[in-house]
Amino acid sequence: MTSLLDLPPEIIQGIFTLADQPSRKQLRLTSAFLGAIGQPYVFQTIRIKPGKESQEKFKNILSRPHLSSSVAKVWLDAIVSDDGSVEATEYFDSWQRDVVAKLHDLPRLQSVVLHFEDSIEEEVLETEIAWLDWTSRHTMHTCSYLFEKVMPTLASLPGLTELGIKELQNIAITDPSVTEDLRQVLGRLRSLRLNVAHEHTRHYDDDIDLEQVHVFFTTLPLCWLKPTTANLEHLTLYSTLYFGFYPKCDHSATTPSPTTINYPGSSRMAQPSRKST
Repeated sequence: MTSLLDLPPEIIQGIFTLADQPSRKQLRLTSAFLGAIGQPYVFQTIRIKPGKESQEKFKNILSRPHLSSSVAKVWLDAIVSDDGSVEATEYFDSWQRDVVAKLHDLPRLQSVVLHFEDSIEEEVLETEIAWLDWTSRHTMHTCSYLFEKVMPTLASLPGLTELGIKELQNIAITDPSVTEDLRQVLGRLRSLRLNVAHEHTRHYDDDIDLEQVHVFFTTLPLCWLKPTTANLEHLTLYSTLYFGFYPKCDHSATTPSPTTINYPGSSRMAQPSRKST
């Protein structure tokens, strides 16, 4: 029986292409031969989570050129429930300095996914008042976190052609310097995926009456879609509202239109923004 090591490298590369990430990692560790072939597939996508352990792994990749040159896509998970404390401010500053700014050291980086998570405990959300108070604060801190800490760096990455944002709050962008950075990023994109999180009432039925929902429907085409008209080929929009973007979202600003436009999950009842995927 032919051993895996006896197969031509082209076939082994095909196996790595079709395998999931855990299988790729296991295959790569079986021998030096498979390790060399599998390295680009194992490290082409990395995920950086909050905490020192994940950041240390990222530093280790950056310190090895043969690994950092394999990275084409980065997932950035970040906690955005800022209570205004000194610790929260220090966290934001260190995250920008030790993670975001280091994206320049990945020469093949083409795709970035930002995933904003909250650290609030379940029992805090026991009442509708607490729920709306949390989502209001979440909106404010996500805005600061995204546009002040991340966008300037993304705007300076010439190879960036794909951007995904999960848990993007329905915010209006007003800072001129931030909007300019955002336009630069969007203008180069071939693929854009937005997972838009909205405030929710306790029973969801009154979500349509929330003012910010209607404000966002107006700003989305002009702020996020119009700057992409030059190069965008694929657009994915997801909304945590059960009625999604229909019928308010006007795509006339994106001319010519993207090749594909997807609305995953927007026609069904979605979970609260902190649980959406």
